[in-house]
Amino acid sequence: MNREQAKEILSAYRPGTDDEGDPVFAEALRLAGRDPELAAWLTERQAFDAAVSRRLAASPLPAELLNAIRAGVSHRQRAAHRRREIVLGLAACLMLLLGLAGLWWRGRSRSERTGFSACRRDMVEFLRRFPRLDLETANLAQARQWLANARHLHQVQIPARLQRFPTIGCRTLDWHGQKLALVCFMVDGEVVHFIVIPRGSIPGGPLNPQPQFARVDGMTTVAWTRGALTYLVLSKTSERFLRQRM
Repeated sequence: MNREQAKEILSAYRPGTDDEGDPVFAEALRLAGRDPELAAWLTERQAFDAAVSRRLAASPLPAELLNAIRAGVSHRQRAAHRRREIVLGLAACLMLLLGLAGLWWRGRSRSERTGFSACRRDMVEFLRRFPRLDLETANLAQARQWLANARHLHQVQIPARLQRFPTIGCRTLDWHGQKLALVCFMVDGEVVHFIVIPRGSIPGGPLNPQPQFARVDGMTTVAWTRGALTYLVLSKTSERFLRQRM
C-alpha cells in the first residue's frame, strides 16, 4: 500500500467507531505511523472532521441529508475493500504467473543444454579434430564386434552404401551421463563420423527413419531413428556428398 492509497482509505476513517478494528484501516494507520507526511495529513484531516462534526452538532442536518452522507461513507468503505481485494487478487495472479514462467524457463534451459540439438552441436565441436580412438581398425566386421562387446549394440543398422567404405576405428563418447558409440569411416578421402545413440536417451531427437539433414557450424549432419537406436552422422563434406554415399 502506498501513501495515496492510504489517504483514500483513511479519508473514510472514523476514530472511536468499529473502523478501529477494521484490518483495512489498521494497515493504513500503521503506514501513517511510519510516514511523517501521511501522519501530518491524517492529523489535519481528523482536525477538520472534528470541526465539521462540532458545527453539525450545533446545527443538526435534516435526516434525509444525514442518511445520504452516511450512505456515501459506507459506499467509499465498500469501494476501498473491493480495491484491496482486487489488488490482492492481481498480486496472487502475478506471483502464480512468475512461478509458472520460472518453471518453464528452467525446463527450457535444461532442454537447451541436454536436448538432441545441444548434443549435435557439441559433437560437431568435439569432432572438428580427429579424436583418440578406443579401437583402430579398417575392418567393418571388427567395428561391429566392438559395438556388440563394448556397447552391447547388436542391431546397429549402418546404411548399405556407407558399409562399402573402410572404417578408421571406434570409441565411446560420454555426453551428460549418456554413453554414445562412435564409428569413423574413410569415405573417398573424407572422414565421416557415425554416432549411435540409444533411442529416447536424449530428448528431442528424430522420431522416424527419414534422414534429416542440417548444416551446423560448418559441418553437415544427418540424423534419423530406426528401431531402438538413433543415428547421427557428421562430416565436413557437403550434403550432396553424403547423400550420394549413404
